[in-house]
This record gives sequence, C-alpha cells and structure tokens, in this order.
Amino acid sequence: LVLTVYLVGLLLAAALFQVVVVGFFDIDSWLYTYWWSQFLGEILVIGALSMGIVYLAVRFIVFGHSEFDERLDGIIYAMAAGLGIATVVNFAYVIQHGGVDLGIGSIRMVTNALGYACFASVLGYFMGQARFEKTPAYYLPAGVAIAATLNGLYFFLLDRNGSGQLGPNPWLDLVLAAATHLADDPDVV
Repeated sequence: LVLTVYLVGLLLAAALFQVVVVGFFDIDSWLYTYWWSQFLGEILVIGALSMGIVYLAVRFIVFGHSEFDERLDGIIYAMAAGLGIATVVNFAYVIQHGGVDLGIGSIRMVTNALGYACFASVLGYFMGQARFEKTPAYYLPAGVAIAATLNGLYFFLLDRNGSGQLGPNPWLDLVLAAATHLADDPDVV
C-alpha cells in the first residue's frame, strides 16, 4: 500500500502540476514579479496543490483500508505520497534544465525530497488523528492549510537562497532541508 500511495501521488502530480500551475494559474507570468507574489504563490498555489495531492492520494487509496490501523500510518502514507510528488518535481527539474550538475543538482533533489516528505508528514499527522479520534470538521482542512503553508514557505526560502538573494551557496539549501527534517522528526538525533 505504501508503494501504491507513492505511485498515486506521483501520477496525480504528473497529471495535475503542469495543468493547474502552468495552464490554469499561468504562474510563470506572475510568480517571480515581486517577492510577495512569489511568497503567496508558493503557499496558495504550489503548496496547496502539493498537499491537496497528498491528501487525495492518502484519502482515496488507504484512509478507509484496514491496513491504516494506527495514527503513525497517516504519516507513513502521506510521506510516500509526498515522495511521489518530489519524484515528479525532480524529474521535471532535470528535463527543464537539460540535465543537472551532480553537485548542485543532487543537493536540489535531496532538498526537494526532504521538503515534500516532511510537510506531507505534517498532513499525515492530521490524517492519522482524524482517522482514530473524533475531530472537528475544520481539522483536516486546517492540516492541509498548515502543511501547504510550511511547504510554500520552505520552497520560497530555498528559491530565494538559490537565486542569490540570500546567498550563493547551494549547501545552505541542504542545511535548511536537514534542519526542517530534524524539526519534523527530532527522534532522528
């Protein structure tokens, strides 16, 4: 089921990202115009779509399944869906750039994977709680909104760093990703 959720996240991202982000929102024409348009676009469009895909993949594939039998499963399945999205984003990045430098490209791919996995796990926490406890109607939408906000903020900061506005060092991307991962899962230390 984890592999199935990963594949559904991957397929949904592959099917929806270009259509929604580029086709519907025409994000290339306004996202990088101002810092605040990028900030809001990263959260309200890209973050919301990403976490919406995670929610859909987990909700319709495994949420009602008997294998979803403890709260932690929400985090595991959501991370799988988030990694599916990261796979599509990384693949698109390589295609758009005609390949990547192994140093910077590999750091970019690691930070994407860590970012999507971490923020999908935040949503997975909310889904695990909602599956096994009585929660108010706003609980899951709040989980999607919180995860989308964290996702958008994270990638906004990564992009500002990558554009040289916070500094030219790509290793700062990896440090930000690692710090985010440690903040999301302090038991790793």
